[in-house]
Amino acid sequence: MSRSDTSMLQRLVHHVLARKVEKVRELLSMERASLNLDLRNMSDHGAPILFYAIANKDVDIVRLLVLAGCHIFTLMRDADNQEIPVLFSALTMDMSPELANALMPKDLPSQQQVIRRLLYKSKTILEVALENRIPPATFEILINRGGAELLAGRNKDNKTVRDIAQHAAQYEYVEAVDNVVREWVKDPTGYPDQRQLLALCGYDHITDLFSRDSFMQLTADTVEYLQGVPDHQEQIAELSRAVEDGNYERFEELRTYSSEVFRRNICWEACQKGDGQPLLHRAVLFNRPRIVKAILHNVPAGQSVDTLLDQHHRTALHYAYAMSDGEQLIQLLMNAGCSEHTLDRKGMEPLDFKMRCGSPAMESLLKHVRSKVPLEESRIWNSKMHHRKNISYQRVTGCKLPSAPPKHVHVMGCPCQVSHVPNKNTMKDQIDRQGTNWCIAL
Repeated sequence: MSRSDTSMLQRLVHHVLARKVEKVRELLSMERASLNLDLRNMSDHGAPILFYAIANKDVDIVRLLVLAGCHIFTLMRDADNQEIPVLFSALTMDMSPELANALMPKDLPSQQQVIRRLLYKSKTILEVALENRIPPATFEILINRGGAELLAGRNKDNKTVRDIAQHAAQYEYVEAVDNVVREWVKDPTGYPDQRQLLALCGYDHITDLFSRDSFMQLTADTVEYLQGVPDHQEQIAELSRAVEDGNYERFEELRTYSSEVFRRNICWEACQKGDGQPLLHRAVLFNRPRIVKAILHNVPAGQSVDTLLDQHHRTALHYAYAMSDGEQLIQLLMNAGCSEHTLDRKGMEPLDFKMRCGSPAMESLLKHVRSKVPLEESRIWNSKMHHRKNISYQRVTGCKLPSAPPKHVHVMGCPCQVSHVPNKNTMKDQIDRQGTNWCIAL
């Protein structure tokens, strides 16, 4: 970074901390092309500039920085020295709807895909938001920005965020989820594809939100959708059984949508109701290479195979590498572009599963996943031979943003020796010191 760029960066930081909106706007309009807005202050736990605007609750400056190109997925360190996407630092009990909208502008290309992939301590943004008790109105915005695939997604215990809220008697969040689902169902034009994806991804709280009496106030198209959801999800259940049984002819019969109102790529996107595993993963787990090949021929144009994840945030390649007889499956997946380095909720990549292939512990894991029975996996990964280097627990792959997510995150050698949450006062003390260590997330 040149001396002039450093000077510009320091000026920008001063203006952000001083909450001088017009100065920030002016500097960004003049120098946006030359400033790397994802530079991170390695003397303050790798906090990017956006963090300090979030900490100030400065909605206008947050909006300016995001629209100028600051990435919400840039990584920093929390008070426990764990990696956290800067977006998650905003998930507090007083997070306003305005701040959520500034961080996640509506209709930003590929935003849903990015938000869906982000994890912090093995949890999605909705799970962390629920745990942190952000305001329900703000929670609704997060759901809308994350989309139906995120909402229908499940944790390792196969529970959606609605299930988690219901179990914890957090009924205001159950209502927030239901409010969003009702809007998605009633307004397919304003929320394109969302109601189809809910049914397709196996979400199990759709039809019970609408009484028969309410059908009179709904459009004919919406009534057709609600009446068709049970049959559509049963078709997907039958399709899943055909995949597991290796019944290719039955698979071919069932893999197209049964009604125009559910016009989606069933073969690629479908999950059985109440389950978090796509058909591709089931086909791999039951070693059905012919069906795997057929599914891979239906990958949507422009989409990566690595974007299809199960409830453990694993790709199909994780399981193929775990299987001692998975050579043909591995070849099919690799030829389709599957990466060996996509991380699951525990920070494990397919190569980690390959290391454990054939072990009793891995065979037990495969058996439990096939039978959809939860398993405590810590004993598989906590052995001495599996202690690994610090790696990034975030890797956003296959996301098409105006500029690429970090390929490398500066995790080792951070000069900060004290566990603390970065704060703007620390930053004020540091920006005038010669030698403040800023790192570029490349």
